[in-house]
Amino acid sequence: MKKLTMAVLIFLVIGGFIIAGQYNLNLIKSHDRGVFYPLFWEWNKKVAKNAIGVTGYVLRQDWLPGNESQKTNVSADVSGDIHEP
Repeated sequence: MKKLTMAVLIFLVIGGFIIAGQYNLNLIKSHDRGVFYPLFWEWNKKVAKNAIGVTGYVLRQDWLPGNESQKTNVSADVSGDIHEP
């Protein structure tokens, strides 16, 4: 859990640096911080919305293998050609 938390924090910090650099903001200045915070939180909302969308998509997928063929003794070589015994 600590690694996940660190990964998320590093992701957010790097994202913050990218936003500050993209808009040429000096975060030492109060005015620039006032511009940065809404941009940063809007970006966080977009990231969360995308993460929820991806999670929902993954959960809706059928992950169990289907019974595509009754053949059990089929193998393929490296070229992809199928050989039956």
